[in-house]
Amino acid sequence: MSTYQDNDENEIKDLIKENQRLLIENNQLLRQMRRHSIIGAIFRFLWFVLVISIPVYIYFQYVQPNWENLTTKINELEQTSAEVGEIKEWFNSLNLRPR
Repeated sequence: MSTYQDNDENEIKDLIKENQRLLIENNQLLRQMRRHSIIGAIFRFLWFVLVISIPVYIYFQYVQPNWENLTTKINELEQTSAEVGEIKEWFNSLNLRPR
C-alpha cells in the first residue's frame, strides 16, 4: 500500500509543481498584457493630441496670417473700387462728350 501512496503523493507533488509553473506563467502573461495595454493607451492619447494640435498649429502658423493679409487686400480693393466709382462720377459730371 505504501507504493500506491508514494505514487499518489509523487503525482500530487508533480501536479502542484505544474500548477505553480502555470500560475507563474499566467501571471507573467497577464502583466505583459497589462503593460501593453497601458503603453497602447499612452500612444493613443499622444496620437489624439497630435491629430488635434497639428491642424491648430497649421492654422495659427499659416492660415491666420494669410487670412489677415487677404482681408486687408479685400478692404483695399473695396476702397479702390469706391475711389474708381467716385472718379467715374466726376468724369460723367464734366460732360466731356463730343457734340
